Amino acid sequence: PATGVNGGALTLAPSFTCQVALPNGGFTIVSGVKTQADGKPDYAELAAMSGVAAAGVNSVAIGNISTAATGDNAVAIGAGAQAIGASSVALCDSAVAMTDGSTVVGAGSGVTQSATGANSAAAALRSSALGSASAVIAEAADAVNGTGGNASAVMATAVGSGSGVVAHAEGYSASADRALAAGGG
Repeated sequence: PATGVNGGALTLAPSFTCQVALPNGGFTIVSGVKTQADGKPDYAELAAMSGVAAAGVNSVAIGNISTAATGDNAVAIGAGAQAIGASSVALCDSAVAMTDGSTVVGAGSGVTQSATGANSAAAALRSSALGSASAVIAEAADAVNGTGGNASAVMATAVGSGSGVVAHAEGYSASADRALAAGGG
């Protein structure tokens, strides 16, 4: 976009901020779209970024090229915010709401679940992390003998900078369901 006059010549900004309504019902406002030589946005890049940014049905993504709302009915707001789970909300730079129904507010915060091994399971559904660097984590792994782990942090809440609720299971079960961690870490 034209941003000023330099000795009679128009200067161009290095990138655009664009709004895009998507056919899946999603909507995105994305910054950092490159400017072409003719001064217009790089529409191919914009199309690719918008499709990733608000890939979920009826999702909303507002941020930069790293922001994504890939879960259906998800909302991601902030540079690099990620709303991956269905009906999840990620607010603030680098916030990650990985699980369905999770809410994450604060820079670098997250709700995540991971299971490693054929016999393990992890769940952190409908959980919340509120405050910078706060987290709700459910992680499970198979033990050396192949026994599966089961980790659950369902409906758990971490409130305050650096606070966390963690369920970690390796070949056994661990539950932090409905747990609350409050205060700074």
